[in-house]
Amino acid sequence: MKVVLLGGPSSGKRTQAKILEREFGILHISIDEHLERMKTERRDVRLSEAERELYLDKEAINYLQQVLPKPNYILDGFPKTLVQAEFLDAYAAPDIALSLKVDTDSLIKRLKGKVEVEGIP
Repeated sequence: MKVVLLGGPSSGKRTQAKILEREFGILHISIDEHLERMKTERRDVRLSEAERELYLDKEAINYLQQVLPKPNYILDGFPKTLVQAEFLDAYAAPDIALSLKVDTDSLIKRLKGKVEVEGIP
């Protein structure tokens, strides 16, 4: 089964993906975790906003081409852009996309909690 989890920041995509991974034995791939590792390793990269979006599209797609098993996967944090969605549809189209709906007040509360706990600026 190929599953994509969609939702706002801190909507619980990663939490739900880990539950699905454990319950069904399907590989969970978090693009956001990969991009965070990449950002930490490459602190010296300075890009404009437009360059950053193109760079992140390329980085995310290259990473998925390396790790994405075509028959079964659970993705969270991807796709975020039209370029990424078109790639995924052509490369290994999902069987199902689940959209996690969380009200705005709850998302804000969760994000504030992340900032306090993780020290995110």
